Amino acid sequence: MEEIKKKEDWILIVDDNKTIVASISGVLKKEGYRVSYAYDGFSAIKKAFTNKFDLILLDITLPDIDGFEVLRCLKENNSTINIPVIFISILDDDAIYNKGFEMGVMDYLKKPLPAAELIFRIKNYLRLRDTETQMRQSEMFFKSVVEDQTEFVIRYTPDGILTFVNTAFCKYLRMKAPEVIGRNVFDLLEIDPSDPIRESGTDISKEVSSDIIKIKRRGGKPIWHQWTHRVIHEKTTHQVVIQAIGRDISQTKEREEALLIWENIFRNAGWGIATILPNNPYFNQLNETYASMHGYKIEELRGKPIWTVFAKRSQNFVTHVIASLKKYGHYSYQSVHVKKNGEEFVGNTDLTLIRDENGNELLYVGSLTDISVLVNTTKALTESEEKFRNVFMNTPDEVLIIRQRDLAVVEANDRFFENSGLKKEDVLNKPRLLGRFFENLNEGKRLLDLLKKNNVLSNIETHLRTTDGHLYPALISFSKIKLNRQLHIVTIIRNIEEIKKFQKSIQQSETKFRLLADYNYNWEFWLGPDKKFIYVSPSCERISGYKAEEFMNNPDLMTDIIHPRDKARITPHFKHEQKDIGSEYSVEFMIIDRYGNEKWISHNCNPVFDNNGKFL
Repeated sequence: MEEIKKKEDWILIVDDNKTIVASISGVLKKEGYRVSYAYDGFSAIKKAFTNKFDLILLDITLPDIDGFEVLRCLKENNSTINIPVIFISILDDDAIYNKGFEMGVMDYLKKPLPAAELIFRIKNYLRLRDTETQMRQSEMFFKSVVEDQTEFVIRYTPDGILTFVNTAFCKYLRMKAPEVIGRNVFDLLEIDPSDPIRESGTDISKEVSSDIIKIKRRGGKPIWHQWTHRVIHEKTTHQVVIQAIGRDISQTKEREEALLIWENIFRNAGWGIATILPNNPYFNQLNETYASMHGYKIEELRGKPIWTVFAKRSQNFVTHVIASLKKYGHYSYQSVHVKKNGEEFVGNTDLTLIRDENGNELLYVGSLTDISVLVNTTKALTESEEKFRNVFMNTPDEVLIIRQRDLAVVEANDRFFENSGLKKEDVLNKPRLLGRFFENLNEGKRLLDLLKKNNVLSNIETHLRTTDGHLYPALISFSKIKLNRQLHIVTIIRNIEEIKKFQKSIQQSETKFRLLADYNYNWEFWLGPDKKFIYVSPSCERISGYKAEEFMNNPDLMTDIIHPRDKARITPHFKHEQKDIGSEYSVEFMIIDRYGNEKWISHNCNPVFDNNGKFL
């Protein structure tokens, strides 16, 4: 194997005596050194500045400038300041020695130069040069390690007084090193006097200790630091100092706190959350809610294939879902889930694909909501819609839905068309058709003006006109609703012509009125101010299953049979009836009859006064 040739050291000889230069050159070359020479001071300086010499032999007496001036120029230049310089001269003067050493010369050799001594001194100073170079490199290296760190590096005495700080610590404090050295580190960091770190950070009984501290800066949000303290016994001064390395971990703490928040949300979310890894369709992470929704514990589902919780347990379905998620990045679907005990429920799942900054797939996250109640509610609403449509179409009263902006009828029940003799094509979507039904236009305008000020009008008595010109008394109720983002008016018309005839006839005799009420198909009752029934018609038994006497003996029976769902809404109304609060009132609610049947009731009431205005 070929031996690697060692680098030759390059030596510059500066002397105006060419014989001496030639003699020294021969000795150095024989030892394997490269040699250059200069016969005056300026030439020597020029060569030193443009080349990289390892050592310079410098004569003091030169024809232009002396060796001291050459040495001064070398020591003032960064490229030559560290080159070892040895004076060679015939002069022998202590003053010259001292001046040279003060300026940085390494040694002094008197001419003539013995070859052995010359080689010995050169080798010695080149080794010293190498050692110093290594030390300088090490110093620069370790200094850069300390100074260029983003971490704080400080030293302080056991009473907290700083003796050294690095650049990062100064930048953190926004101060310069001279402003920091000699001050108390804990005061500079604005650490509370009662904080335990003031004691632990100055405890020299522990060789190494570590603390995480919370610093409450004035006028700012708290800052978190992590510090490691090491006790050092300096060998030269025999003093004890504490070296500490710290770093600002505020962002880490904030992320930890944020992570705790997200972890808490994950663990305690009201919806199920589960994750799977890419190309691995098995449960990775899941929260308690997800597991309990399926009747499992977390440990029972983790690591199981995700089709375990699907009713059909179709692996093909899972493959389809994952493929859709990869394609769109987000995917939602409804599916039937199965519990551990075999029960099924409908769930809505939202899947999200999480990627890293390079677009690589990291995690599939799914959130599951049990929508069985929603599905059942939707079904119930559909049934309710059908039920109310039946009520709307088959109620004995005339019901119309009128578009407010043009007063056109958009829907009407069968009773309206039967009583009016009109056809749908003559009525529906015909603007301002209603005016033809009132006794006069002023009456129609009066009701519209009332409706502008109120969203609901109940039992307004007026006279309407049939298609053949017959006028009849009627009660009209209005209520505003929004359909397809447009205001509409639900109008209920009740023909009270027969009732008016009855009222006229019964005004002469209460006995007649009771008789009529007894044989009225509707359930009628009279309620007095003393909260007791004055009269209950026999029809109450046909509707409620309870006899009139039972209501007369138990005034609370009326509210007892109200369906629990409507009780809070309707009970106050009966209390108002007993106190003459309000005027005519119409309301619909459900009762539960004596045999447990649910029945809808259309309830209409109005106050009665004597000739003196007293509430009866």
